[in-house]
Amino acid sequence: MLLSPEEWVRQHMLHYMVGHLGYPPGLLGVEVSLRLHGLVKRADIVLYDRKAEPWMLVECKAAHVQLNQNVFDQAARYNVQMRVPYLVITNGNKLMAAEINQQTGTIRPLQQMPVFNP
Repeated sequence: MLLSPEEWVRQHMLHYMVGHLGYPPGLLGVEVSLRLHGLVKRADIVLYDRKAEPWMLVECKAAHVQLNQNVFDQAARYNVQMRVPYLVITNGNKLMAAEINQQTGTIRPLQQMPVFNP
């Protein structure tokens, strides 16, 4: 089995989340299935809180893929189902994080990944 460019980014992101940010590995889901408008999609990484509720969704792209509104919109579409307070997109070179207020629909860009404390 070959390691695709996107899988390389996903594996490095998982290492960063666990090894550097201290996110609990037992609360991480990889390629989590979700249903969106009747289609089955997969979220690259989902971090759950201690109540097993989705807390963060991470969309990984290959290093050559530019992080732009289309990539963020893909993660946001997945969030219609997941309803997480944090969205992250990364291509392994760049990372963009945002806090989502589900009640107001507002999106606040973050300078770094959030601290896990739920």
